[in-house]
Amino acid sequence: GHTITQTAARGPLFGKLSGKVENLFTEGAMTASDPSVAGACVFATELCDGGIIENCVNKVSVSYTGSSKTVAGSFVRTLSGGSLIGCTNEGQIKINVDINSADQPVVVGGLVGTASSSLPQALSCPSRISSCINRGSVSVVLTKAASSAHRPVQAGYGGIIGTVTRGDADNCLTISSSVNDAAVSVNYSVSPTSATALFSGVGGIVGAATKYSVNGSVMYWWTVNKPASVATEDAVVMHLEDCINNGDISNALVSSSSSDDPTKCFAGGIAGALNGTAANHISVKGCRNYGKVIPHEGKYTRSALCSAAGGLAGLSAYADFENCVVKSGQIGSLKRQSYATAGAIAYLVASSTLTGCSIWADLVHVRCTDYSDMNYAIGFNLSTKQASKGGLWKQFVKIDGSSVTGCRFGGTVSYNSELIAYNGSSFKLDMKDSITPSTFEGLIASDSFKVDAEGMGFPSMVSFSGNTYWDGKE
Repeated sequence: GHTITQTAARGPLFGKLSGKVENLFTEGAMTASDPSVAGACVFATELCDGGIIENCVNKVSVSYTGSSKTVAGSFVRTLSGGSLIGCTNEGQIKINVDINSADQPVVVGGLVGTASSSLPQALSCPSRISSCINRGSVSVVLTKAASSAHRPVQAGYGGIIGTVTRGDADNCLTISSSVNDAAVSVNYSVSPTSATALFSGVGGIVGAATKYSVNGSVMYWWTVNKPASVATEDAVVMHLEDCINNGDISNALVSSSSSDDPTKCFAGGIAGALNGTAANHISVKGCRNYGKVIPHEGKYTRSALCSAAGGLAGLSAYADFENCVVKSGQIGSLKRQSYATAGAIAYLVASSTLTGCSIWADLVHVRCTDYSDMNYAIGFNLSTKQASKGGLWKQFVKIDGSSVTGCRFGGTVSYNSELIAYNGSSFKLDMKDSITPSTFEGLIASDSFKVDAEGMGFPSMVSFSGNTYWDGKE
């Protein structure tokens, strides 16, 4: 193979790539000058129309500091009908975006920024990422003045890919046998009380697979008035097979507004957020997460109610998980006044299934009266409390047909109890309980699901069968 040394002044090696590049090694460092056009990437701005990058290794560190729209990935900015096969990234990605002057799309993946297309729904042809490895950390820091009303949009950050916004049953993205070994972290350094509502997803493999509103700030399940731009809950089709995350995942990209509703910040070991279609669910088969999943950890603001940590996914809508494994030392947060929802699936919002999965984790959680006291489970959560207290808009939850079948559950539950919601003088008591053969069934679903306080009949919509206790031994 050949080696190319990148310098700070150079952009990607290719613009649109529809041919084949193989056995190429890159090293050095690159500072992107205008990621809004070429993207902050080393190999190609767009891999499309059957293009292939195979058996290549990137050791170039990629960085950007500025205020432009940013789509970054070590190999490719946009994947649209191409394939990345047997490639390894060892270069760090560091993105710092100032969003004072305008709402800015900020999308970052360890290997690929986004799978997208100019076509209305589909990619130009099937795309795939196969047998690839990411060993370079992904770090994103967003800044703005407290007086600014602007926000990051299309916010997805993943160890393999940032966002997936296109894909139908015929032409979609498949990620298989790929591994993320590095940390993925996002920070939003502004007082969340002065920020504007947004949606974000951070994951070990995929940041967010969903359809965004026209302005890119929210998706269907957290858009109160359901504007025409997000008129349907159907989003994208994709497949995840035999992928592994070993990196710690942290989503500290938080925001708030006078209503908590459209603001949700998801972190997941495999994916921050997965939103398939009613007819063709996103499939997740044989995937494993061994990393910690850490939500926003900060003193109380409305944003503290808007975080979610999932061992598999922060959000699941029309997604099926089969033979997946979670073995994690931390899912959630014990930091005072951080009221994140925590579980294997932090928020179940539309029909999804767990089949033959094994979940063992230290589920960590702050139980706060009226807020998060009922929103933790080793399996899945369904919060139907009023939106102003971090819950779902119940009229848009469509979980009928969901199931948990033949799964194994175990681990521990660590928690603080805060008896007064957020006045700074809350009583705290650190406790840790083991999940046992006699208690695991009661922890598969959250109390917010079982109580059905809104009277929607949610407990009858999910079936449970053949589930057993797991001691964590494989």
